[in-house]
Amino acid sequence: MTRRNSSLLLIVVLILAVASLFGYTRRYQLRAKLWHWRHGNHLSVGAYEVPVPSMWLVDSSNERYATLVNTSWSSFGPDELRSNATLMVSSLTSATPDLDGWSNTRISMLRPEASQKLVRYSLRTKDEKIECLGGHIVYKDLKLGILSLECRSEGSLSLIFSGPTSQLPELQSFIAEIHKIH
Repeated sequence: MTRRNSSLLLIVVLILAVASLFGYTRRYQLRAKLWHWRHGNHLSVGAYEVPVPSMWLVDSSNERYATLVNTSWSSFGPDELRSNATLMVSSLTSATPDLDGWSNTRISMLRPEASQKLVRYSLRTKDEKIECLGGHIVYKDLKLGILSLECRSEGSLSLIFSGPTSQLPELQSFIAEIHKIH
């Protein structure tokens, strides 16, 4: 092989190595883009249409359950553990008959010290009220900046979120867009 051919082969191998490394490090973002290209920006879960933000990947789903993962690494606070937000969406077989009763039961199940650090909020979608409860994950007295929330609607919608606290506003805005399929 001539010197020119060896240099050309080396350049091609380096280009392939860089492209492979880029593809590997961005594989989840690429999967998210591919999912959105194939399916659009919404997902049906039971009787609900769930918006899927552009950098979120639908990792697994069926007609009653879906797992969404935020593939963006750009939205972290300074004191947060670098982790991807995950949202599990499910449509229960029956509606939650008493949302306040569900909330009170969940609060009573928490340890007394956990209830003092409780994160609780309500929001309203176009169709129904959603109540969310949870708290910050603490490991050996170290606050990790990770929030875990469980949400229920007046209907059959159930959500479980785990992720950086800084991603809560994005979560709240797209939960508010969930609506029933009529």
